[in-house]
Amino acid sequence: MKYTKNITFVSLLSALSIIFARFLSLRISIGGVEGIRIGFGDLPLMLTGILLGPWWGALAGIVADIIGYILSPMGPYMPHFTFTSALKGFLPGILFIYLLKESKNLISLSILFLISKITVSSLIVFFIHVLFGLPYSVLIPPRIIAILIEIPLYTIITLPLLIRLEKEILIKLTQ
Repeated sequence: MKYTKNITFVSLLSALSIIFARFLSLRISIGGVEGIRIGFGDLPLMLTGILLGPWWGALAGIVADIIGYILSPMGPYMPHFTFTSALKGFLPGILFIYLLKESKNLISLSILFLISKITVSSLIVFFIHVLFGLPYSVLIPPRIIAILIEIPLYTIITLPLLIRLEKEILIKLTQ
C-alpha cells in the first residue's frame, strides 16, 4: 500500500515539475541554447526527495525529464540532463537525512537548497560547456542570479509545508 502511495506521489510531483519547468518558467537563451531557466520546476523534485527519500526523488527527476522531453523537446535528447534531473531529487533527500532530520529551520533548509542547486547547476554548466562549447563566463552569471532568486522562494514555500506535515504525522501517531 505504501509503495502505491509513493508511486502516486512521485507521479504527481513529476507532473508538477514538468508543468512548472517546461511551460511556466522564464527561459533565457544563451548562444541558441537554453542557458538558464528560472522557475519552480526543481521544487517538486526536491520535495519528493525530502518527503519520500533520495531514491524516490531521483526517480521523480528521471520521470520528469524523460516525459518532459517527450512533451516539449528542446533539441536532441541528452542523458546528461536526465542525470542532473535525478540529482535534483536525490541530493535534497540525502541532505535532508543528514542536515534537517532534527532541526527544520530557515537556515538549514536554505543550506540544503543551496548545496543542491549549486551542485546540480555546476554539472549542468559543465555539460553545456562540453556539449555545446559555450564559455563558462557566459553560463555562470545567469545561474548565480537564478540561484539567488530561487533559494529564498523554495525555502519560504517548503518550511511551512514541512512543519505542517510533521504535525499531521504526530497527530496520526497519537490517535
